[in-house]
Amino acid sequence: MSEQEGRVWRREEVRGIFTLGLMAILVALRVGQPTINLTSEGETVAVIGIIDLTLVFWGIYAFSMIISLSTDIFPERTCKISYKIGILFLLASFLLYYVVAIGFASKLPYFWRLGAFLLLIAPILYGTFRLIIRCFRLIVKKEKAKTQSK
Repeated sequence: MSEQEGRVWRREEVRGIFTLGLMAILVALRVGQPTINLTSEGETVAVIGIIDLTLVFWGIYAFSMIISLSTDIFPERTCKISYKIGILFLLASFLLYYVVAIGFASKLPYFWRLGAFLLLIAPILYGTFRLIIRCFRLIVKKEKAKTQSK
């Protein structure tokens, strides 16, 4: 195993431990609670469905990671596909919470709403900025390779 692969698996190990810990917290919240409601400005929102969906997504992530680590049982191609599926479900859960956070931010009192939206939009702007820089560097690298090959 190369050093790069070792870092990837170590990062996945830490991520998995955190995810399983958070799953345990969510299961503890969920057990015995027929409903969990959040109230803002007189409106009540049931969040039990969001918790259930998160548990499903994280459960699929954990199961996919188990398969991806089982290279002694499954073919390497199956393990790589399982890894990508697991990461996809983990990202989907983050996206779910991001959308829910934006929904809750729209229900905040006016003086808190601007700050909440800025905090929620900042990661989108940062990601877009990083993507533009990465694309620019890729274009420059390809042009440099073309000029050197001539």
